[in-house]
Amino acid sequence: MPDFKPYSLSDFSPEYQEELLKFLDQGYKDLGYTCIEPEGLDDDLLQIPQKYLSPSCFKILLDGQKIIGSVAVKIYPNEKRAELKRVFVDKNYQGQGLGIKLSEWAFDFAKDQACLTMDIWSGTLCHGAHKLYKKLGAIDMNQIRSIGGIDDVQEFYFVKTLET
Repeated sequence: MPDFKPYSLSDFSPEYQEELLKFLDQGYKDLGYTCIEPEGLDDDLLQIPQKYLSPSCFKILLDGQKIIGSVAVKIYPNEKRAELKRVFVDKNYQGQGLGIKLSEWAFDFAKDQACLTMDIWSGTLCHGAHKLYKKLGAIDMNQIRSIGGIDDVQEFYFVKTLET
């Protein structure tokens, strides 16, 4: 598992709910989206404990008590696959390899849950993430889906084979 020192990777807890929403909202705005939509497309963010029940998980990367990153993994045990979700790094902390570490952590976590592949749907405005996923061995499946919302969001589809 990747080392995040001097930061810490922690399980999401409800005390971080408001800060997490602000953090992700700013992350979306930094990418060029209008905002997160917790009442719509992003409804999982209002129900993290329920939506990411074990064996799935939602993690936050902390610098002290400040959220500087996030990553979530949805596990589909019957299908032996996982889905990478909510990978964000605060723009002031980018360039330290934290996006790579968060993604690698998620791949390792999914492998530990006996998953063989990881699906990655990434917004079309997330150019840096697309390069990162390809660098980490994810295959661009040349598929796009429209999920709607305020910005009529579209996502590209990548698949990462999880080596055993």
